[in-house]
Amino acid sequence: MAELNRMVPRVVDATSTSALFTMAHLIESVPVRLDAVEAIIVMPGLGEHARLQAAVSAWEAHPHIQYLIVAGTNDIEKTQPQPSLEFLESSLIGLHRTEGVITQVSAEHTKDQTDWIAHTLRDKKIQSAALFVSHWHLPRAYGTLLKSMDELHVKLALFPVAVGTSPTAVVPETGQTVIAMSAGEAKRISTYQELGHVTSLDELEYYLAWLWQQKIAPIHANY
Repeated sequence: MAELNRMVPRVVDATSTSALFTMAHLIESVPVRLDAVEAIIVMPGLGEHARLQAAVSAWEAHPHIQYLIVAGTNDIEKTQPQPSLEFLESSLIGLHRTEGVITQVSAEHTKDQTDWIAHTLRDKKIQSAALFVSHWHLPRAYGTLLKSMDELHVKLALFPVAVGTSPTAVVPETGQTVIAMSAGEAKRISTYQELGHVTSLDELEYYLAWLWQQKIAPIHANY
């Protein structure tokens, strides 16, 4: 058994695979501060109504939060209606508190969503927000939003909220499980990083180090 402990060193050279793993666990290690944020952001899509349901549930449970920012989706999606107030107020989603709700008409892809979100954050002078999205999509969504914010010189405390599902859950638009979707997400992150659309690991490390130093960060409440 001692030989097993020495078989692979604990510290090795980084690879592209380890960089993706590191990004994912750094993002999902940030605790949520719904008690302190000014806005909830949700990026719906692919018929995963749990994204909207979780965000709206948190919005209704925390009346001090001023804004619910809902990105639009691609018009060609067959399983995801656009997040109009009518749809959000349906029994499926359950929105009741409509003051402060801001919705995007539509978005072709994730970068379209995050560019609009970043402009909204800037225009409303929001200093703290929680981003709700499916756990398998969270690393790319969070990394893309950080890049959009950086392009507009917007800096605020952004807390990621992973909307959980079973590993065997099927994404309605694709008919694939969330595990099957994860492989495509990993490839998209690498590809879109090269295009400058998703934050790099170094940029993420720099931002999260800043976030943990802010008074709103949970570390200040716990230590």
